[in-house]
Amino acid sequence: TKKQIDILLVKRERLQRYMDVCKIKYLSGGSTFYFFVSIENFFGSDEEFAKILLIRYKISVVPGSAYGDTTHRFIRLSFGTETDEDIKYALDCIKNVITTRYENLSSINAEYETWRSLS
Repeated sequence: TKKQIDILLVKRERLQRYMDVCKIKYLSGGSTFYFFVSIENFFGSDEEFAKILLIRYKISVVPGSAYGDTTHRFIRLSFGTETDEDIKYALDCIKNVITTRYENLSSINAEYETWRSLS
């Protein structure tokens, strides 16, 4: 409905302002329920980034490479049904992962494979 769309657009604006304050780069969009968040300063791949978020923080995102070569240094973050508080927490975790050097990505990959085998 129009009311739901209006609510979503206002939420999008609030989250854009939060990312601007946190200096998180993203692709601007107009009327979607997701953001493509830049991970350009992360030393690993977008898939490794997504695995870290899932294993360490229980946050699920889609690696940007799933949408083509031009978005391989992004992750897609949906905010449609989540609360502002949960999305802000996720953005804080994303900022942390971008700025933290993970010395041993093989351990993250091993944890991910273990987790997948239990699913």
